[in-house]
Amino acid sequence: MAKYKYHRFLLVWAALMSSTIAQETIELSHLFDDDMTKWYEISFRCSELVPYFYQKNEQDSLSYVLQYWEQETGVMEPIRRAWRLNRMAQNSFDSDDMGDVVVDDMIDYLKQLDVQKSDTSHWQISGGGKGERPAFISTAFNQFTQSLANELLSYTDLSDDEYLLCLFYSHQFDEFWRLLNSGEARYTTLYRVVQGYKKDIEKTDMHYGFFLGYWTPRRDFVLFGDKVNLGGTFGLQWQRLYCDVSMLLQFLDSQNPYTVKHEGEFFETTHYFRIYLGVEPAFKLYDWGRTRINLLAGAGVDILEAVSSENNPDIDESISVAGPHANLGVGLQYYLVKGQPYCLSCQLRYEYASYETHGGTDFSRGEGVSFRLGVMWDANARKHEFKKYFD
Repeated sequence: MAKYKYHRFLLVWAALMSSTIAQETIELSHLFDDDMTKWYEISFRCSELVPYFYQKNEQDSLSYVLQYWEQETGVMEPIRRAWRLNRMAQNSFDSDDMGDVVVDDMIDYLKQLDVQKSDTSHWQISGGGKGERPAFISTAFNQFTQSLANELLSYTDLSDDEYLLCLFYSHQFDEFWRLLNSGEARYTTLYRVVQGYKKDIEKTDMHYGFFLGYWTPRRDFVLFGDKVNLGGTFGLQWQRLYCDVSMLLQFLDSQNPYTVKHEGEFFETTHYFRIYLGVEPAFKLYDWGRTRINLLAGAGVDILEAVSSENNPDIDESISVAGPHANLGVGLQYYLVKGQPYCLSCQLRYEYASYETHGGTDFSRGEGVSFRLGVMWDANARKHEFKKYFD
């Protein structure tokens, strides 16, 4: 493996050497070691070569290094950052080539800045474990791109998009956000890309969660007594609409006996094990910062196991009654940490259900008040990262 990598480095070295004909010869053998096999070792060395070749005005060599860096490591944000700034310096930047990826790159850049020890530290790979984590981007590279962006701001022929990007990469974030959010930049390609990205990323999502709660019965269900809710949910979001599939369990015995009829025989029981499975749509009424308020509804089937198989040894099977279920309510979601996809969910629902007991206790008009407290996760974490940095 090391021999193969060594040959690859020799090919890059040969290509770089061939590009320096009629120019000063650059010795690269000491820049690439034959034992460099880890992606972060290659990335770190390439990040040191980029400012070196830019300062030497070796554009062909610089292009080879960036291409090799991308091919061998896939560390895309720093590579595209260097491409953009270098093209601006060479007066060959085309804002129409940015696309949504420029927003992804900005988010990744800001995320990385958040986790660094200081502006003078190397970028280290993420992950736990003890000891110092390996570096994959050199301080020299980050200082080079920031300095180059700041230098480019003095150019008089910058386009509006180039000016915005240079503000960002030179860390003049206050002015960048002011121009982007005030509408002064609304005629730029970057502004349109950001607005389109925001619209697309908030359109659809998936989520899942778990909840505990408390249920207080009303009307025909009063004899059951209060119960504890336990359940989970999985759903989809499309713009302001949600559609969840939820399951709820209640398993404490009834506080009072009740009667059900099965195959012509009446059974008096206090056993109580309820399962609710339903489809629960919701509409987002209010969304501000980390808080959402939703209008809730639900419909499904309620199944109540009245006699367990252990308590019915004659036929060794459980006896259950079932019926339709509907509910209405209001819910609140609060995202605990800005930029993270998990939230605290509180729901208050009024439920309607009806069981057919075939001549047993009348449960035709059962109602209850259900409170659910849980934690939910959104699958689209990028949406929350965008809100953290761009909203």
